[in-house]
Amino acid sequence: MRANGCLIAGKCRSWKCLSSLDNGKNVNDNNLVSGNNIWVKRFWIFFVLTMTVKVVLALFLDLVPDEAYYWEFARRPALSYFDHPPMVGYMIALLRPFLGDSVLAVRGFALVSNAMVTLILFFICQRVFSCAKTGFFSVLLFHLTPSGLAVGFLMTPDTPLALFWALCLITFLSIIKNPEPVLPWVFMGVFLGLGALSKYNMILMVPAVAASILIFPERRKLVFTARYWIMVLLAFAGTIPILLWNMQNEWASLKFQFEHGLQPGNYSLWRYFGEFLGGQLITMGPAVFVLLCCLSVSQVIKSFKAKNEEVFFLAVTILPALLLFAYSGSKTKVEANWPQIAYIGGFPLIAHWLVTGWTKKRALWTILPGAILTVVALLHSLTLILPVRDVSYRLHGWQEAGALIRQVDQETGGNLLFVGQGYGLAASMAFYASLAPERTAEANSGKNYRFWDSQRKINEATTIVYVDEDDRSEARRRGEEFEQTDYRRHEIYLRNKLVRTLNISIFRNRKTNTGQGN
Repeated sequence: MRANGCLIAGKCRSWKCLSSLDNGKNVNDNNLVSGNNIWVKRFWIFFVLTMTVKVVLALFLDLVPDEAYYWEFARRPALSYFDHPPMVGYMIALLRPFLGDSVLAVRGFALVSNAMVTLILFFICQRVFSCAKTGFFSVLLFHLTPSGLAVGFLMTPDTPLALFWALCLITFLSIIKNPEPVLPWVFMGVFLGLGALSKYNMILMVPAVAASILIFPERRKLVFTARYWIMVLLAFAGTIPILLWNMQNEWASLKFQFEHGLQPGNYSLWRYFGEFLGGQLITMGPAVFVLLCCLSVSQVIKSFKAKNEEVFFLAVTILPALLLFAYSGSKTKVEANWPQIAYIGGFPLIAHWLVTGWTKKRALWTILPGAILTVVALLHSLTLILPVRDVSYRLHGWQEAGALIRQVDQETGGNLLFVGQGYGLAASMAFYASLAPERTAEANSGKNYRFWDSQRKINEATTIVYVDEDDRSEARRRGEEFEQTDYRRHEIYLRNKLVRTLNISIFRNRKTNTGQGN
């Protein structure tokens, strides 16, 4: 019978249909027929719709503080940075000459990356499963998760990482199909290197590639070929700027990454792991996350037995990140997004499982929970409709804050140093108030501000404008170092909801007998 664009032998509920993925075999010949035009058309319609939504979000919502911080990377180019490799800054820097210091300049590559990842997911399903319906649902599932919504328009290190991770997936699948041509190995090395320049998590692609070569006996000889070592050398080349920066700065970034993500915290295993698990279930959708876990394990085993190298590779790309951050999440706080780019290879597996065992009930419980969470997240990010104060508040109020800071800047002559308490606030006020790098500093030299000479600028300034958000404000204490203080408090609202409280304090005439700051 023909079911929704793919030819399925027998009844959809038959054992053969339900187990077509579980037995690790590609059901191209009998069960699925590729190129069904209706699903290709539906894909392109969905692609245009979802990209339109992402463009609207990108233009309508303010930059979150982290995005403004990465914009600071772009106007302070370096080999690398304290907390991240440089690619996110490089991408923003490429658009600044054409788009200026605008929201679109910051988020432009996020939109491009999201479009390319979407296309790659569809093409992966065409290559591996020869089924446009599988490609459609792979893309649908990817976008109908809160995580997929956010990565589609926010510019963070996950943006270039997602792009180069997806490019590695489709490139290595090409190598699996035909390992003889040199060019795919060259591209694979380049994408691995660019991924390394994007985020340290790219290292988690390496064990997946290694396993896909070493576990299958007929592939092991590839390790002794020149094209394999070309890939390795090109991948290593991507780490050279990061290593050079660390060598010049006492390995500060690598030390930070180890302490930030792996050292044990102060709370119980159940609290940390509960936060990790809850974060994955909410941001990926409960059904999608459970299926990712189950299929990644089952398909590594079953596709190995069936010698289906393509499915094996897709499944094994998920496991290193999932296992590493689950382990780390049992000992310390793990942010929800840390393992999630590695989940990209799982969406084709879930979609194929869904399509080959198609029932309305299965489709509903697979798609609906994530879709509901995504729609709620979308509406809340635009309107702050939910009675909870969460990360969506970071998307609002910064234009108003920038206008207030510009007003103070004009009143004080346009030449004072503005000090933000917190790296995100320091960067956001610089972006939205159009402050030059030499006129901004972070109060405690957090993140990369310690390498941007923040403390020296604060200590040498006789008059500063100090900005904080009522979050453990240090304004009063710091004001004691100056002879004159002028405190101003501003509340910023969106639809009668308090978005943030901005304290702007002008400190004049530093006292010579109080020391030089902190």
